Formats: sequence, C-alpha cells, structure tokens
Amino acid sequence: RLARISAAGTAVLMRGERGVMPELYARYLQQPNAPWIDAAHALNDASQDLLQQVSSGVLFVGELAMLSRNQQKHLAFLAARAEKSNVQLVSFTAEEPKHLVESQGFDAALMQALAGIVIALPALREHPEDIPEIATLMLAQLVETRFCPPRNFSTGALNVLRYFAWPGNLEDLAAAVRNLALTSLEEEIGVADAERVLPQFARRAAETDLSLDLPLREAREAFERTYFEHHLAQVNGSIARVAERSGLERTHLYRKLKALGILAGRKED
Repeated sequence: RLARISAAGTAVLMRGERGVMPELYARYLQQPNAPWIDAAHALNDASQDLLQQVSSGVLFVGELAMLSRNQQKHLAFLAARAEKSNVQLVSFTAEEPKHLVESQGFDAALMQALAGIVIALPALREHPEDIPEIATLMLAQLVETRFCPPRNFSTGALNVLRYFAWPGNLEDLAAAVRNLALTSLEEEIGVADAERVLPQFARRAAETDLSLDLPLREAREAFERTYFEHHLAQVNGSIARVAERSGLERTHLYRKLKALGILAGRKED
C-alpha cells in the first residue's frame, strides 16, 4: 500500500497513537537514493531553496500539533509548491485533525492540503504476533552496532513482551529492548529480566492524560482502554487475573477488550 502511495506522489497525512514511530513508515515512501529532509528545524525558515534540496524526495513533518503559527505559515508555502517541485510531503499527527483545527487553531486550509491521502498507522497492541520478531530484530541491531555484548531473548521473555500492552507503542518497545540489552546479567534475556523492566512502562499507561474535551462516550472508551491496558501490563496479559482485578466475568471481559481494540490473547494464570 505504501509503495502505491509513493508512486502517486500525493501529500500523505499519517494518523496514529504516540510512539508509533511514523518516520519508519514514511521512509518506505522514499525512493532509493532520493533526498530526505526532516522539517523539524527547516520550517523555521522555509524557502524555495529547501524544495530544490529535496526535489524528487520526501519532506517529512513530525507531530503537526507542535507547529507554531509561523511554522504553519512556512509549511503552507512549501505545500503549495511541493507537487510542482516533485516533492512528496509526509506529515503525522496523533491528534484528531478536526480537533486540531477547531480547538487548537491549526490552519484549516493547510490541513486540507496535507491530507491528500490519510493513512492510519497501527498501534503495536493490534499486532501482538509481530512483537517477538520486532524485539529480536531490535536486539540484533544493538548487538551488531556493539551497543551491548551479545544478547538473545528466551522464548519466555519474548512471550512476556508479546502480552504487554505497550501504551507507548514502538518507542516504548525500543526503549525496553535497549534497557534489557544493557542491564541483563546473562547473555540470554529471560522472563525475570523482562518482568523487571516492564513495570516502568505500565506506569506510563496509568499516567496517560485523557482529554476532557471528548464527547462522553469517547472519553469513557478512552478511559476503559487505558484502564485495561494498564492492568494487562501489570499481569503480563493474564485475562483471568484482569477479570479478578476488574470484577468482570472472564467472557464479558474478553468481549470488552475486543470492542476496545485490545487484542489480548487468552492467557491463563
């Protein structure tokens, strides 16, 4: 899908939760040997020269909600000329675009220009079956670059990572793998190592701020999602133990998790 979007050359707006690492997806839109510019600092003084530098390449803009009005003005200048300069503009936001425009004063015309194609980036918990492979690849890259001594994951440790909720998505997983790579005492990272590190990421879930500007139904769903992700993380994905903690019958809990988009496995104590 990303390959087809790349061929189209249209502006792309990526949507997703915080921590999904949108730059990884945006890199798939970059043609081999084509230029790439992260506009994080370039937007302070955007010009035609910048478009020439990234011609036939990708201009990536991170979280749109962080842009000042002056940066939005410069981005609008670039967006109006990007197609003519053969530049693909790729941006990301973890916010609802309509909310950005109506509640935070984001330029409506600019948002429309950026959203030529809108794609949703998946949360890590939506594909738990991929977590062991991703974590193994991350660890192999750390070993290859000599960030840490030779390390490998036990099957049990990978299962612990798989059943964790990962509220911070790929960024949290990468941070956890780095932590384990440096602090584990043995070459093989085991279950005890994983269980030692993960509580700090579970606390992040508990501390997640919920927007009070949401409609009641959406706010309730957001709270329930955070609540169950927190407890699943605390008990390494055990449905039985979360049912006990929450006071819900297990079958009801499983239906609730499915409705909230939390694809937890049926893990027994």
